[in-house]
Amino acid sequence: MPHSPDIRPMKLHRGLLMAVGELVHQVVFGKAYADKLIAALLKSQSRWGKRDRSFVVETTQDVLRHFRLLATISGQNYTDAQLDMQLVLAAWALKQGYELPDWEEWKKYDITGIHSALLEPLTPTDKYSMPDWLYELGKQQLGERWDDELAALNQPAKLVIRVNTLRTTKEKLRKLLADKGIVTENIVEVPDALQLPANKYLLKLPEYETGLFEIQDAASQMVAPYLEVAPGMTVIDACAGGGGKTLHLANLMQNKGNIIACDVEPIKLKSLERRLQRAQVPTAKVQLIDKNLVASLKHKADRVLLDVPCTGLGVLKRNPDTKWLLSPDSIAGIEGTQREILASYHTMLKPGGKLVYATCSILPSEDAAQVQWFLQQQPEYTLLKEQYLWPSQFGYDGFYMALLEKGG
Repeated sequence: MPHSPDIRPMKLHRGLLMAVGELVHQVVFGKAYADKLIAALLKSQSRWGKRDRSFVVETTQDVLRHFRLLATISGQNYTDAQLDMQLVLAAWALKQGYELPDWEEWKKYDITGIHSALLEPLTPTDKYSMPDWLYELGKQQLGERWDDELAALNQPAKLVIRVNTLRTTKEKLRKLLADKGIVTENIVEVPDALQLPANKYLLKLPEYETGLFEIQDAASQMVAPYLEVAPGMTVIDACAGGGGKTLHLANLMQNKGNIIACDVEPIKLKSLERRLQRAQVPTAKVQLIDKNLVASLKHKADRVLLDVPCTGLGVLKRNPDTKWLLSPDSIAGIEGTQREILASYHTMLKPGGKLVYATCSILPSEDAAQVQWFLQQQPEYTLLKEQYLWPSQFGYDGFYMALLEKGG
């Protein structure tokens, strides 16, 4: 979630900060997903106001983003499940410029050590708050670029929306939002994107509820156009997830043709169905994917989008918990899944059709290396183009895209 400086209170609230500490500990040492923990907590705390809820969400993300650094400057080992989380929170507060309140939990601490540590030179792993093994993996694959990307990925995500051009125009939407005091900015490289102030809550706006826009990062908005779709085509979004790219494909096809949006998780498809209804996209049909569906769709599609499961290392801006949830074994498993999807799902493409392989990762082992492996297995395919969207250059999430053409 994007960082919102103006919601941060002048004084710290003990209960809220203690809740943050508990959430962070469960993520780092309990290997739990932050978004699920946060959603459950907010549901249980219906009396919290907007500012309290925003503080918990954004501070949890911030502490997760800098967890190793905060542990280090507080004189602790970030891998120790018995570390003093109160001291980590004190380090976060001092780093943010707060004066520590006179709370019982903090009376025993000598904060001069934290102040001194904030001025000391940092190792890259502390600076970017990365586990040793993950930092080394990125360094092996990306060299000096890895540090540049981590510096960019350690910044909070920007808030970007995509205009639903089936329902309105960018100019009309900008005016509607401006009438509500919401200033928007164009993003030159992304025609249908608008950037908003990070502290805006959009889901209750009538413009969102009536499907005039979707919340979608600028980098994510560059994937669907890479597939080179046209009205009237049959397009399969085989790893549709929540469906942001499915909806974008419908826009690009002017709601003419057939889109089959698939995923292995029914809960994601239910969410996608609701989004399709809100956006008024009748051309897209939702189906649970399995080997029988893949077989039934053999050579049916003009275009296939494979936005495959990945480590998510390109979206650390919005999901900093990823750093603490991954392991060498989990990455190996993800890369195996990517190859299985490539080997199976490409059969749905017609001869002469085009396929995009995409990830929200920036590790070559998940990206270009997988495409090269696939081309060796399937020589009838040709790589037409590929592109990395680097957070350090583009300023948004990190993505990889490859456009392949199947021989006729």
